Amino acid sequence: MRLPSLDQVLASAAAVAQRFPEVVLCAVVAGCAGVAAVDSEPGEPWWALLRTASLGLPLFITLTLLGERRGWVPRIRLPATALGAALLMALHQHFDPWVDEALAQRYGHATVTLHLAVSVVPYLAVAEVHGFWQYNRALLFRFLLATLYAAVLFAGLSLALAAVDNLLGVDVPDAHYGRLFFLIAYFFHPVFFLAGVPADYTELERSRYYPWALRILSVYVMLPLVAVYVTIMMLYLGKIVVTGTWPSGWTGYLVSSLAAAGIFSLLVVHPERIAREDGWVDRYALGFWIAIVPAAAMVLLALWQRIEQYGITERRYLLGVLALWLGATAIHRVITRSRDMKGIPLTLAIIGVVTFVGPWSAYAVAERSQAGRAAEILTAHGALFDGRAGSEAVEIPYDDWEQVKDVVGYLIGNHGISAVEGWYGAGSVAVDTANAPEDGDDRVERVMAALQVRPEPGGRPVDIYAENRGAPLSVEGFDLVIVANRSGSAKVGGEELRFRISEDGTAVVMWLGNREEGRASLLPVIGMAESRPGRLAGSGSLRVPRSAMTVKMDGETLSARLVFETVKLERREGRLAVAGFGLDAVLLSRKADAS
Repeated sequence: MRLPSLDQVLASAAAVAQRFPEVVLCAVVAGCAGVAAVDSEPGEPWWALLRTASLGLPLFITLTLLGERRGWVPRIRLPATALGAALLMALHQHFDPWVDEALAQRYGHATVTLHLAVSVVPYLAVAEVHGFWQYNRALLFRFLLATLYAAVLFAGLSLALAAVDNLLGVDVPDAHYGRLFFLIAYFFHPVFFLAGVPADYTELERSRYYPWALRILSVYVMLPLVAVYVTIMMLYLGKIVVTGTWPSGWTGYLVSSLAAAGIFSLLVVHPERIAREDGWVDRYALGFWIAIVPAAAMVLLALWQRIEQYGITERRYLLGVLALWLGATAIHRVITRSRDMKGIPLTLAIIGVVTFVGPWSAYAVAERSQAGRAAEILTAHGALFDGRAGSEAVEIPYDDWEQVKDVVGYLIGNHGISAVEGWYGAGSVAVDTANAPEDGDDRVERVMAALQVRPEPGGRPVDIYAENRGAPLSVEGFDLVIVANRSGSAKVGGEELRFRISEDGTAVVMWLGNREEGRASLLPVIGMAESRPGRLAGSGSLRVPRSAMTVKMDGETLSARLVFETVKLERREGRLAVAGFGLDAVLLSRKADAS
């Protein structure tokens, strides 16, 4: 094979820049921003510029291909570019307040939507079945090839930098590897990929090329994998029907995997399907879509249960919309026996746009649902009047208080302080943006204080800690000491020694082998927590002298002194009970009359 000359490479790069000038510009900006961002903090402007410019790649590819397919004259290109730039600026402003999970979710949503648009936009209102498949096959193969070449180039140059550093003694800062990554990812990868984007749509429609590797992947890998997923799903459906249990929340992951694998396999074998009338692929497709209908129904049932309990979040909203889309698509395919695959990325792209912006978007609906859930709890307990917090503090049951606190944390992190400040008045709490991760949970605590709501005394779980844990212990009067074992279990005389909490949570029981050796009351420990309700409503923990965390037990053959490190209390039917413990040490002695 003859390698391309340098002139050919430069000519190819120039052709890419001429065909996709806006995309190349975005790639250059993203690459430079990435190089500068290596030495900056995550919240600094370079990262925001990198993020926005990266979205410009699929956006301007979409606009360029749409213009080529529609035959736009050159004078239309400038307004289209201006529209794309305005959309990028809007996205930049939309992402600006968010960090961490909220940012990743929104950015991922926009990225997937734009890439779906790239896959379908040249074939809008164009009935070219073969061309659509060949176009997406070419994009996929070119992207994978560009990724492979970029990975090899990065690995080779990284090894070269390491050799210069270690063999020649030239200091190469670690940041240079990050800069190298961004240079290859945004200078080499996009240009190489764009050089292979098809431009002759007539030739694509005439082509019947079907790579043998893709045929093997579809027939011997994807189809058996989908069959396994379908079998598991049908068995699980049978279990639900027989046992009468509610579908698990994990169902969504399995159905998503089944749908992704099944739809991808159908896309891969599409040429085989349209080449053979009434072939095995049609029977496989019919069986797959029939199996999808009950699977989508199970996802919706599981989601309904979660939404009834905890309200709508972005993930539940998006999963619900996708489950509805999946069920509707499956029913349509079963009834019409349609072979059209263009509708799948097209409808998903439309759903991506609709659920991203507007009052019906996943983010707006989730904010209203969660804010309404918290407001309903607060109003029921008199903490809100006409949507505003009262002037006096209100105590509410701990479970309700914890739900409100969780919702407040979710709203601040995912929707900003504006989602909650309407309850108590803007500006009265020193939390002004969602982009303040250094505040941690303190932001939530300040909002809860502004709402004048706190848990009822003793309502929350309590952790009691002994002071001076690990300090020396007097072993006078005892024969054995068990240390560094939080459960206190040990072998004594060939039998297993264990300590367990009684069923009513008021005593600790010592078991030796299979018999109860003795027990000691924990009511004094519980009484310490009940006598300090003010402390419990605050931090939910107590620190007490070590002597107060020591209990004595006189068994049939053993005497014991238990020194607790921690004791966890929880409320059961209106009273505190011990739910767990950790032991600092156990002192044992065998009774003189014991054999």
